[in-house]
Amino acid sequence: MKHEAAECSMCSQHTTQYIEILGGYICEACEREIANINMEDKKYGIYSILMKKMWREFLAAM
Repeated sequence: MKHEAAECSMCSQHTTQYIEILGGYICEACEREIANINMEDKKYGIYSILMKKMWREFLAAM
C-alpha cells in the first residue's frame, strides 16, 4: 500500500511502501525479510532488538 514517505524502524530508509505497527513503520523489504528469517541468521538478533525497542516505545507512549 502506498503512503506518505516514512522512515523504516528497522533499516532507517525512507519509503512509501510500509506497514505501520506499534506506532512505527516497517518497509516492505524488511517486512519480507523478517517474515522469512531463520533464527540462526545473524540478522535475527538485530531484528529482535529493534522489535523490542518498538514495543518499549509503544508502551511508554500509552
